[in-house]
Amino acid sequence: MTKTATPKDAAHLIKYIKGLTQLTQKPIYNFSNYDEILWTDTFPNETECDFSLPQVNDNLLIVKKPYIPSQPEISESLKNWVLFNDLKDGISLKTKIEVAVLTENNETEYVEYLLSDAPRIQSEFELFLEKKWNPYIAEKKRVKPLQDLYDKLFSIHQTLLSRSESVQFVFAIGLLSWNTPNDRDVKRHLLTTEVELKFEREKALFTISSSSTGLQFLFEEDMLEVEHRLNSMDLQSVSEMLESLNEEDTDIASVTSLLKAIVSSLDSRGVYIDEIMRNKKSLPNPIVSLSPSFILRERPQKSIEKACDQAIEQLEQLSDEDLIPGSLFNMFSPEQRNAENISDESEKESYDREFYFPLPSNDEQSRIVAAITHKDSVLVQGPPGTGKTHTIANLTSHLLATGQRVLITSQTAKALSVLKEKLPAELQNLCVSLLGGDSSSLKDLETVVSTISMRKEFYEATKTISNIAQKEVALKALKEDLNRIKSELFAVREKETYRHDLGTPYMGTAQQIANTVSNEKDSNSWYLNENILNLTEEDIQEEKSAVANYIQLHQTDLDVSENYKNFASPSLDHFFDLEQVVQFIEQEALLLEQYRQILHLEDITVQQYLNRLSEVDYQKLKSLFDSYQEIESKLFFVNYPFLKKAVLDVFQNRGHYWASATEQFQQNIKIMEETIDSFELSSVDTGNVPFKTVQHINNQLIDLFENGKGLGNLFFKPKVLKSTRMNTLKLNMMVNLLKI
Repeated sequence: MTKTATPKDAAHLIKYIKGLTQLTQKPIYNFSNYDEILWTDTFPNETECDFSLPQVNDNLLIVKKPYIPSQPEISESLKNWVLFNDLKDGISLKTKIEVAVLTENNETEYVEYLLSDAPRIQSEFELFLEKKWNPYIAEKKRVKPLQDLYDKLFSIHQTLLSRSESVQFVFAIGLLSWNTPNDRDVKRHLLTTEVELKFEREKALFTISSSSTGLQFLFEEDMLEVEHRLNSMDLQSVSEMLESLNEEDTDIASVTSLLKAIVSSLDSRGVYIDEIMRNKKSLPNPIVSLSPSFILRERPQKSIEKACDQAIEQLEQLSDEDLIPGSLFNMFSPEQRNAENISDESEKESYDREFYFPLPSNDEQSRIVAAITHKDSVLVQGPPGTGKTHTIANLTSHLLATGQRVLITSQTAKALSVLKEKLPAELQNLCVSLLGGDSSSLKDLETVVSTISMRKEFYEATKTISNIAQKEVALKALKEDLNRIKSELFAVREKETYRHDLGTPYMGTAQQIANTVSNEKDSNSWYLNENILNLTEEDIQEEKSAVANYIQLHQTDLDVSENYKNFASPSLDHFFDLEQVVQFIEQEALLLEQYRQILHLEDITVQQYLNRLSEVDYQKLKSLFDSYQEIESKLFFVNYPFLKKAVLDVFQNRGHYWASATEQFQQNIKIMEETIDSFELSSVDTGNVPFKTVQHINNQLIDLFENGKGLGNLFFKPKVLKSTRMNTLKLNMMVNLLKI
């Protein structure tokens, strides 16, 4: 038969934990080992510093930032005479000075002046000392200890903010000075109470006050060897006196009586004195002095010891093993209360049920909830930054949503504050949180309790049940939307990974093909030439045939001249799909037809506007058009058809193109006029073409341009430009002209 744990066994385990805690913490024997200690007898007796011995909920110390005086300015007449002594904050007068003087010849000479010959300087200096310098030095010396104290409090405040988990600020009283029989030099306070250090930035004011629970003094004897500590009876008596002191108004008389009782119980030669003993050598007999001070130190583990004492007391009063907390019982018999009767199916059922997580979650968090449902304890481990606080927030919200109660403890108040911020706003004001013993923590606790009370008072069960039902319906709809979106995402992902085969090099996923088209946009940009956009159906068919011929020619290795290979034509690095080209051309034709319909619609719109004109406006408009036609006829539109297009562009706010072209043309004419005399026909290489033939081609080109025609495009060129000779001639002329 397996032996079960008894309450006595559990109490022994807690005692062991308490003893282990005491062993792991090394005691401090001398106050000099503390981080910082402020002795109250060193506080300056000034209006900016107010210290009073402890009273319940009173401020112990108020320190206001002193005003540091500015050094008085020295008059111009004294500046050269004054001699400063920075070490002693003193000034004096020099016995003589040298002054630079500019002579008539603009040369610098130094003239010596003696103090004995300047009684006015001496008098002015004495008046300066009396009225300005001496008051300044006196005020500077007065505020220096105040500023030093203010600086120390500021440093302590910064330390408390950055290391609140590991340090504490206490008010200590009753300094024990004793060279024990074991030759241990002990100088430590016997009574301490944690206090608050507040900083009002707007007022530059530090305040040290008791905590929200008042001054709760603790008796400390961990600096003494076990054989030198109070026996159990004396300790019980001191504890009762201390409890009475903490419950009533704290006064010096009560504190003095308690300290006398403690020192008398420690040793028969123990003495209490009213002097300050911090700088005196310890004696073989214990001496206790009041010696109040404020101490910044590492936080001791008194709270753990106190919790252990309470647990031991409660366990010793139990008679039934079933009343032992499960987590403690399992340390003795982990198999008896654990999930022996829990099957894998029940765990799976818990894992598959609904989880109410307000934050994003994963399967690990669902597994933790499933484990908590059937086990007394679950351990979750993870390095910093892996989401443990995030997980606790989700678990807490789920347990509260399912009607459970949750207690969260932490080694530091900061960790609890961070966790509370991660909880939903609806839960934050319902969490009874005690993050510390200061006034702000108690105020937060009061706010939470007040909110819970108000919620309970105005609670309506029917309305709440109806609201829950609505939320469940909305939750179901959201889940359906989530599943639908997931399915759509899977479909999109499948399309992204599907491979298409449109011919080399257009093979692969849609994204890969798009990247290929994008990389080749420069080589295909020629197709957007404006000459191609204005083609008729006949031109389109001719272009289609020309493209096919070009592609066929491009894929054939021909023995052609170098000039032909260097001809400026677009490069096609791959096989062209002619059907796709036809499709694009047809789309262009369709767009052109739509454009013509829009123009026709514009004509109808103009006609409608004309019909609305009055007879007077109509005649006026007609007169303006007649004037326009008369001007137009004088501009020889028949001979210069491009001029008409230029006028239309001006009317349509596109005249800047022609203005730029005119300016460039004028510059070219100027260059030609300047270089025409130096141009020699012999520098032009016409190959085997006679000059008469060149002149004939030149006249044809002039007629071509005068009739408003251009050079065409890649596939459509005027007849005069289609001959190979013309192409060869053009290339040679361009090369030679560039040489000129």
